Amino acid sequence: YVYGVDHDLQARARAGLEAERFTYQTNARPGSNDAPCRIKPDRPCPPSKYRTPSGACNNVRHPVWGARGAPFLKLLPSAYSDGVASPRQSVGNHVLPTPTKAVSTLINHLRLSPEAHEGLTSLSGVWSELILRDISSTVHPSSKQNVCCSGKTKHPECYEIRDEQTGTCVEYLRSVPSLTVHRCNFDTREQMNGASSYLDGSHIYGSTDEQLHRVRTYSQGKVDISGCEACNNTEDKTLGMMYSALLNEHNRIADELARANEHWDDTKLFLEARRLVVAQIQHVTLNEYVPSILGEGARTDRELMPVTAGFYNGYSSSNVGGTYDAVALAALRALTSLRKHAVDDATCLEDHVTASANRVSLDTSHSAFEPRVDVNARLVHVGRDHGIPGYVRFVEDCSGHNFTVGSSC
Repeated sequence: YVYGVDHDLQARARAGLEAERFTYQTNARPGSNDAPCRIKPDRPCPPSKYRTPSGACNNVRHPVWGARGAPFLKLLPSAYSDGVASPRQSVGNHVLPTPTKAVSTLINHLRLSPEAHEGLTSLSGVWSELILRDISSTVHPSSKQNVCCSGKTKHPECYEIRDEQTGTCVEYLRSVPSLTVHRCNFDTREQMNGASSYLDGSHIYGSTDEQLHRVRTYSQGKVDISGCEACNNTEDKTLGMMYSALLNEHNRIADELARANEHWDDTKLFLEARRLVVAQIQHVTLNEYVPSILGEGARTDRELMPVTAGFYNGYSSSNVGGTYDAVALAALRALTSLRKHAVDDATCLEDHVTASANRVSLDTSHSAFEPRVDVNARLVHVGRDHGIPGYVRFVEDCSGHNFTVGSSC
């Protein structure tokens, strides 16, 4: 099952699967302490001024919190049909409508306002995509073809996508699980985040030492822009231009630092330039993006205001770093749809910066997934795989009111 999973994540994936299967085989109560665990304890963090690519040691007291390989956090308790790991069913204990049917029904009945978002531009959607790629990466195993749809013995992790209307079947192996370190007992299935959960530019520099190595030129602290695949994204040129802008900013800063510090070597220049680019990403996110999306009150209430002088003193090592599953698969995904896909050339970028964004789009013509399943249907399916509760449960949690859902839903 871990075939195709990066080597540094395989041990944790196996540990999650073993704990889950132990719970099923022994009928152990979820949360018991009897499940086997092979996750190594935290290692002491060496003193360092700079972030690790994986996010490890961001919190020196809890080095793996929010690091690559940690599980996604849950806003609400996971919704599994058996309370452990099986994808959920309807409230009447029926099989849920296929994702393609659910999405097509939604599109046919949903009436979106043509009015523009005041205070938002299409670039808000592009920045949402950058944040999404920075703090989340769902890990899926590779598989041989037709391990789920062939009709023969299926892989135990198969959760294929079937389309009732066309009769097609799309291969899908469930997302790789993970376990929370220091709480290695199995509760419910948790999915692995293959990225650092911190806003640290990992979508540019990578989440592993190997990825970081590929970005560097090892000359004057610069990065290799010519090797940037995302920069040449022909499907979404605006996103590609944003990647190019950030990488060019890194090289600009490296040049400035080299002129001011002739005694610095390549590594020092690279790490300092990276540190400043990450700081810029964080500042734009907290100072401009967050208030435009959530409002100024959300930023002040949660003490997310960047300080204008001195240093921030509100840090607590007891705060668990991580990315919420529902944010990565739902909230940020909705915001990314604010961006316009079609940009003919660089002269059009100004339109994305100044023009108001349209309402959330359900256009699926630019899906990055299997062509027979549009991106929205795919996300519905992944959400069920991850045990994300239905929309009504989030409304209940936010409003404090309970709603009755019919058994046919």
